Amino acid sequence: MESLIRRQMLRQAIRISDYASHILATFSGLFLLALMGLVTYATMSRYLFARAVHLMEELAALLLVGIAFCAFAYAFVHRLHIRVTLIVSRFPHRVRDWLEVLTSIIAVLYFVVFFVYGIRFVVRTAEMGPYSVTAHLYLIPWMSLLPLGILLCIFVVGVITIAKIHSIVTGAEEEKEEKVAAEEKTF
Repeated sequence: MESLIRRQMLRQAIRISDYASHILATFSGLFLLALMGLVTYATMSRYLFARAVHLMEELAALLLVGIAFCAFAYAFVHRLHIRVTLIVSRFPHRVRDWLEVLTSIIAVLYFVVFFVYGIRFVVRTAEMGPYSVTAHLYLIPWMSLLPLGILLCIFVVGVITIAKIHSIVTGAEEEKEEKVAAEEKTF
């Protein structure tokens, strides 16, 4: 009974992390659309009407921050980040699984450091004057995307790591691999 409750809690945590990463990825996509529109407008304004958009550089930089930090967790969940598997792919599945757990734990430790310094960065910015130089944009909402995105990454990577450890320990991963191998043999 207790293991059933743990599995249900783990499934629920995976669903929450997946849902939260999708929400932030949607914001990332919206920021990308806004950036594309802004660059198009600034280019047309400059070359067709000979008028430069002075706040373009600051807005583009802030949108890039939003794009990157909102998409981190989504990229990790769906394995869209850069992975170097040349050497790791030669190991047995069990060793690969444990190496993935180890690298995930190292990633969480790095994310914790980034989170702490991200919070410090936002606080320092608020103390020094939270407005941009050229456009006088209020920066705190944009800069808070940094620790928010990293905090979500900590949660997502932590949940995925716990799920991976659970599947390794319970042998669920081996069963899945056997099913995949059996399906491949039928084709």
